[in-house]
Amino acid sequence: MPPRIERFQDQGLVSFAKEEVGKFRTGEMGRISSYKELGVKFGCSTATAFNYLNKKGMTEERRLIKKEIRSETLVPSPTLAWMIGVLAGGGEVRLRKGSERISLSSDDKVFLEKFKSTGEELFQSNAVTYKRYIQKGGKEYIQILFCNQKMALTLGNLSRIQWPHTICDRHDWIFKDRRYVWSFLEGLFEPRGSIIIKPKQRRRAIIFGTSYLHVANFIANLLVRVDVKNPMLVGCTRAREGISGVAIYNLPDIKIFVDNIHSQSPKKEERLELLRNLPRRVIPSNEEFIKEWVYLKDLLGRTPSFNEIQEFKKEGKTKYTPDAYSYRFGKRSKGKKSFKEARNNLEKIIREREEENN
Repeated sequence: MPPRIERFQDQGLVSFAKEEVGKFRTGEMGRISSYKELGVKFGCSTATAFNYLNKKGMTEERRLIKKEIRSETLVPSPTLAWMIGVLAGGGEVRLRKGSERISLSSDDKVFLEKFKSTGEELFQSNAVTYKRYIQKGGKEYIQILFCNQKMALTLGNLSRIQWPHTICDRHDWIFKDRRYVWSFLEGLFEPRGSIIIKPKQRRRAIIFGTSYLHVANFIANLLVRVDVKNPMLVGCTRAREGISGVAIYNLPDIKIFVDNIHSQSPKKEERLELLRNLPRRVIPSNEEFIKEWVYLKDLLGRTPSFNEIQEFKKEGKTKYTPDAYSYRFGKRSKGKKSFKEARNNLEKIIREREEENN
């Protein structure tokens, strides 16, 4: 009968491993022992040391520490924020062991050249260029690739589902400076952004495409951080989570965005420039409306009617339409009924002011 093999008995392995992790986290140690070193120290095989700590739930934290040791530190900068935005929007950071890499595929040569030069400066390594495939329309897609294990591990998981979590956990420095937030949004806008301009319908919009609700909310929160006050989620019944992106519709927010964002794509930059050159809308104050109302009363010798204001507006004798008064002082709707309420409210304001003066 073969001799019985005695099971491994913990003689301080767990407490020693915990102590190492604690010292690494506080900066007292620059590395932790390998499983082979632990096996030699506690008289067991490498596999036994791993399996025993795995049962105690300690192997995942040790794996993350090993990744931290292998990774490098990147200095926060607008350039790095732009790069992270590009990779989150349309690039790839592959973290599979033995094939770690950073890459981007596109048919936009200007954008790819910017990505290549920026990556070579940040990662201190040369890029490799591949021709990937040609779409039916004849577009040639090119891939720019950085085979840099340390940088890939430093950047972390920037896949289209995971990147908001990685930003919060690993690159939260982006939130601490408006320049970093704008640079990140500019990078994200390259692969994920689109611009709609329809002059006849007086419609314009800036859209970040995503079909994930948590990603859309994250983008919207970033926009609010830089004073884009009303980003809106775009609904889509066919999408998996009921949305297709985040949109900026109102002109003041569009102006803020286009004044801070530029694109490497000539077509996108041209459309951004069109939005930059839109005339800024000046919204009149209540006092200006009241002053114009008093002017019309003096002109007619009585309170103006809906039809009279409409005619004066056509002839260029007054600044505002009857509906403008309705929206400002009435029920915020068109028509004579709302105008009647607006007229009564205006007359009440004027009477109260006259009584105060007397």
